Amino acid sequence: HGIELEESFSVWSQVFSISLQQNRLNILGHNRVRGRFPVKAQIDLSFKIQEMGCSLDHRIAVISYNKEVTKDAQIIIRFMRSKGYTIQFFKSKYKAIRWLLKEKKKTSILDIFDSFD
Repeated sequence: HGIELEESFSVWSQVFSISLQQNRLNILGHNRVRGRFPVKAQIDLSFKIQEMGCSLDHRIAVISYNKEVTKDAQIIIRFMRSKGYTIQFFKSKYKAIRWLLKEKKKTSILDIFDSFD
């Protein structure tokens, strides 16, 4: 799972860096993984979330149409939430945006397209 982890770490590090520079703490990600993203890589990635620049002030909404990825990600979502991070997966961009903007401390959204293939 080396390449997936390395690419994901690089992409998300850049995303968090841009979001902090622009003060856009609401992040809308579009997951375009085909097939499965190895669960071990997801776990390793979640352990490095702070190292990548994610803060507890970030709100991350990920749109995923891949049922396998969404199902596998539930472990990671639970882990990240237990550490105080705010993350949710959605099947609809509209619902993801509504969820991001529900928070009282509204910031503009950083809309990204991430691809790990």
